[in-house]
Amino acid sequence: MLPRKTIADKKWIANLNNYSNIGWVMLGQVKKEYAKLVGKAIFELWHFDKCELEFKYFHGNKRRVDKSNPCCVIEKFACDELTKQGFWDDDDSSHIPVSKYVWGGVSKNNPRCELTITEIK
Repeated sequence: MLPRKTIADKKWIANLNNYSNIGWVMLGQVKKEYAKLVGKAIFELWHFDKCELEFKYFHGNKRRVDKSNPCCVIEKFACDELTKQGFWDDDDSSHIPVSKYVWGGVSKNNPRCELTITEIK
């Protein structure tokens, strides 16, 4: 949800279609709100030189979905914020050689995307 001052908060669903169709001002607001969520999720700050990311996507209804549409935007926002927080030096392919999207099923009451980070030694 994007907070608004004079009108109702705006619901923004993270997927590639919405990402490519919004203006840069709203995109900046979305990234800022997402950064707050990621920041709350980090309890202890590790530093990985190399890791694998797994995004497990749970859709909110039974309609067909291309899981890469929401997951790629979620990955972009999460990696940018984790880089900013110092979780790794950069979110390039030398630090994150593997990134995968997994179907988690339908979760009407709690649609979400769960990120699992596994260190590669």
